Amino acid sequence: MSIKYTLIIQCVLAVLSGTATVTVLRVQKKLQKDLLVLLSSWGLDIFYAFWGMSAVRWMLLYEEIPAYGENLYLIFLDVLLAMGISALITGTKEQGAAGNSGLKTAACMALTVISVVLLARAVQWYGNLNAAFYHTLQPESVTVLGFWILLGYLIADRISNRAKGWGQEQCAVVLTVSALVTITFVVYPVFETLLVNKNEFLFDIKDIWYLVGVFCVMVYMVTAALLLLVTERRCRMGCVFLWALSISGYLQGMLMNGGLFLMDGKKTDWSDGRKIANFVLWSVLLAGLTAACLAAKKISGKMLICSSLLLCAMQMIGVVSVIPQSMQRGEKDSDVLCENYLSMRGMYELASEQNVIVFVLDTYDVDFLEQVLEKRPDFLEPLGGFTYYPDHVAQFSRTFPSIPYMFTEQPHFYDEPIQDYVNRAFSECRFWSEMSTCGYQYYLFEEDENIIGESVLKDAENFTTEGTVQEERMSFAGCVEMAVKIGGYRQMPYLVKNQFLYTADDINDTVVRDRILDIPMYDENDALLWKQLKETGLTVGDDQKAFRLIHTKGAHAPYRMNETGEQVDEGANTPVQMYEGCMRFVYDYLAQMQSLGVYEQAVIVITADHGENFVSAELPQTTNPILFIKPSGAGIDTPVEISDVMASQNDLLPTIAAEMDIAYDDAWGLDLLNPAGKDKTRIRYHYHTVVENGIQTKTRRYDIIGNSRYFENWIATDNYHKFGEFY
Repeated sequence: MSIKYTLIIQCVLAVLSGTATVTVLRVQKKLQKDLLVLLSSWGLDIFYAFWGMSAVRWMLLYEEIPAYGENLYLIFLDVLLAMGISALITGTKEQGAAGNSGLKTAACMALTVISVVLLARAVQWYGNLNAAFYHTLQPESVTVLGFWILLGYLIADRISNRAKGWGQEQCAVVLTVSALVTITFVVYPVFETLLVNKNEFLFDIKDIWYLVGVFCVMVYMVTAALLLLVTERRCRMGCVFLWALSISGYLQGMLMNGGLFLMDGKKTDWSDGRKIANFVLWSVLLAGLTAACLAAKKISGKMLICSSLLLCAMQMIGVVSVIPQSMQRGEKDSDVLCENYLSMRGMYELASEQNVIVFVLDTYDVDFLEQVLEKRPDFLEPLGGFTYYPDHVAQFSRTFPSIPYMFTEQPHFYDEPIQDYVNRAFSECRFWSEMSTCGYQYYLFEEDENIIGESVLKDAENFTTEGTVQEERMSFAGCVEMAVKIGGYRQMPYLVKNQFLYTADDINDTVVRDRILDIPMYDENDALLWKQLKETGLTVGDDQKAFRLIHTKGAHAPYRMNETGEQVDEGANTPVQMYEGCMRFVYDYLAQMQSLGVYEQAVIVITADHGENFVSAELPQTTNPILFIKPSGAGIDTPVEISDVMASQNDLLPTIAAEMDIAYDDAWGLDLLNPAGKDKTRIRYHYHTVVENGIQTKTRRYDIIGNSRYFENWIATDNYHKFGEFY
């Protein structure tokens, strides 16, 4: 028996159960004759018969709708559930109470509206009515929907009863304070953040507003339920506390936040003084507001209601006021997701004759690699033919401007518009034009195409002018996580802000459950790249000679990849596991190159854009990005060599160019495979990004004289580059 007929039988059982319930209640005169009440009761009884079958099935089997043909016992279970739910409802004494008739009608209308919205959204997702019905009637979906409809009904019923015993003012306090909590910690911070930073996210607010709205309703209902289900005295105390907490959160977000820009996944080390002062201020606010409310006992209810409504209105006005600003940034096309981006085209293809591949594993420090080697001494064995340069210095401490600098050798201190610098640096770098002249096709696998100059970007083989969405789904759980993180980070005290860290990438990853483009956009997620590599494998394409830059998340926080290449939640693994996992992706890539017979002639570089990036005013220790180089002709049977050459990122392009027989000369950079001792006579530089009071203000130059693995060789100079007006 197919799933289709299973659903039909379930619906028939639900209708029979609801009809039997209404009939018995009418005979017992527990239900009013009013047609609207009868229809509402009948609709709710049918739904809850179906809900009971779905809920039990979901709890027992925890899977999609199983057909009766797969398990005949299910039909007997559903019959018993339908009969049991009918008996349970008819046994309820208050079915005919006049006070509940309006609530039943409202609940039935809410159920109808929500069901239609969910079904319409499913039709939009799947483009097929049958698939939409199937999705909407899944046991998990029906169970969750029924739970919230029931909770809303019980809360409304409780309010009705409390209003009779407590008085209308106390119920009004509960409702307004619950609204204040919801707007302060969810509605205002989430919608204001999404609207103001519209261009930072891959989704549009119109795609998720209803999911965030559902979560807001859930927060409101749960808050109100908790207050209404306790005694009157505890309810008043809870209202006062939540009122004071909301005002403190509002003031934190409006007046007391500072230095919140560094949302790069790393915990921000706010000073102990700031944390303590902020915590003391919160304590004073909570105590003072509570005391003021208790002191004004006679008017406390009116004070809570009026102040809550005022703050709610102010915050909603704040949200509405940023809508015009958001609209000025333009609407995201409903069909075109992105224009002029770097795609996945050619990611798993290789040239037939000559391959030059540069892996850039973000933030991968030599110290991180040594932690892995302590755990696995044989970890570097797969790098046959490579030379390892542990004494390697990066010029900058952050991805930008490190990536443009690595591939143009031109620095940037925010003294000109960023895009002007990027375009100029790449257009003036002869490496790229010479490479094209020598017959190399090149592929740039970089997530942020804005840090690649236009003259180079548009000629990349994987550059895509337009990509369209084939399928897109948003995650409700992801929206909840997003709301919690944004609200907590914006409105909570410094003492706990680090518990709510997020980045734009985090939000995109959690909110967008599925997004399929006709031409997939490059994603630097190592776990995803490794999974795709295992599924598709490397192939030899039509190119004879090709250059590939592959920039991955690497060792960058947050640490969401384990040593076996699986995506995990933050906190579920250690940083060392991620350090190992991202290298395993490279190892698998190299192994497949060997099996295709293109490994030995390839030129391969494994490096990082920078080492560990310290959020501090001064460098506390060395920072060295990893660097491995395999020249053409070196085979897998040659053990890894460790070089004592004093290397710099300035040497990357000259070294690669020499291996590619490209005429590229640089007065500063060296061919690391043939340094001729010149590395020992130079001073290397590192520009540390200075962070003061949580704000990046300038860079400070460190002169490295001698081996950079010893911090005493890092000389802090008074050479500062203050960030200009374009920062």
